[in-house]
Amino acid sequence: MTSMGKAGFVSGMVFTWSAATAMATPPDALSVRDEVFGVGAREILVLRTVSDNLGSYNATVSTVFVVLIDAATAQEALWPVYRTRLVPDYESDPSGLTPSIRNEALAQRRDAFDLLSERKALPAGGVSARDETPDVMTYSMQAGIDVRYLDGTRYGLTAGELRRRWEIAADQLAAAMEPYDRLGPLAAVDLIDDGALDLSACTLANPATWRLPVGAGSMQVLRITCEGEGLSWSRLLVVPSRQK
Repeated sequence: MTSMGKAGFVSGMVFTWSAATAMATPPDALSVRDEVFGVGAREILVLRTVSDNLGSYNATVSTVFVVLIDAATAQEALWPVYRTRLVPDYESDPSGLTPSIRNEALAQRRDAFDLLSERKALPAGGVSARDETPDVMTYSMQAGIDVRYLDGTRYGLTAGELRRRWEIAADQLAAAMEPYDRLGPLAAVDLIDDGALDLSACTLANPATWRLPVGAGSMQVLRITCEGEGLSWSRLLVVPSRQK
């Protein structure tokens, strides 16, 4: 083999090994997503799913919380309700192409439907939301959130209020997240960092005015999605009413 051939061969080996190494260790990535679960007399309940790739291409731990959001104050309380781990099933398939899904215990676990019952809340499918598209729905880091309807109804959050909401939600989620095994030196709580989110590039979607049961009024809920290094958070926000 010529010296050039040897160099090319070695270079190819290094490239192949480097690619395989990179493939074996993807960046840590955590995603958080809310979905409406129920509506009570003065609150909305959401399922908040936290999915962690464990620094792997073929494994995931998902932890689900029920989050109670007060319609008047937007304060949140949350309880863990479910955790599952997706990993390759090497026992039945040495190739690792067959997934295995197993549940993991949570010391502080609550039953999601017990919480729904305790709050005397209706399931999301049993409550109606106003389907009207806002005339204005804007977001910026400087001005915060502004939502306006043609009838003059207005909702909003200042930039400071919104940032504080993120800080509180991240702190509460980190405090409630029970530890679990994952690759590398980082724990899940290390990845739940609102400072990692790029709040200048958040997007708004899915505005809905939920009618509370038993004539208790309504609340404006919308989805705000923010991305950052290693963290994606698609969150349902209760946005307070502003004077017309």
